[in-house]
Formats: sequence, C-alpha cells, structure tokens
Amino acid sequence: MLNEDKFIVLGSDIFGESIVFKMKNSFNGEIVMVDNHIKSSKGNRLGIGLVNVNQIVNKYNGSFEMKYTDRVFEICIVL
Repeated sequence: MLNEDKFIVLGSDIFGESIVFKMKNSFNGEIVMVDNHIKSSKGNRLGIGLVNVNQIVNKYNGSFEMKYTDRVFEICIVL
C-alpha cells in the first residue's frame, strides 16, 4: 500500500441518549486471527487495543461492531 493510499476517519454523533463513535482506516488487507483476536500488524503480538475497547464497551452495556473489506477496517461503538 502506498503512503498516499493510507487514511483514517474518526467521527462521533449523539442519537437520543446514546453516543456513537465510528472509525474507519485503510490497511494492507491482511487479517490474521489468533484465538479469536486480531493479531497486530505492528510486530509479533496480538492487538490488545481492540480487546480493551471491547471490554470497556461491554462494561457499560454498549455495542461494539467490527468489520472489514479487502482494504478498509471499520469499528462502530455505541454507548
């Protein structure tokens, strides 16, 4: 992936009593899963950031949705 192809888009909105956070970013298209967790592309470790975010969202009875296509990774959090 060329540097000019990289992007990250962050957004938030309020709907009633809920706040919605959305994040969309480019990636190289390779997803490696280890024990139902996405392995970080930053070396030889698991990406613990998403695990921590998901635990916090669950603690506050929110929803965490993650999806990806061949080059775009998206997360939507509702609290």
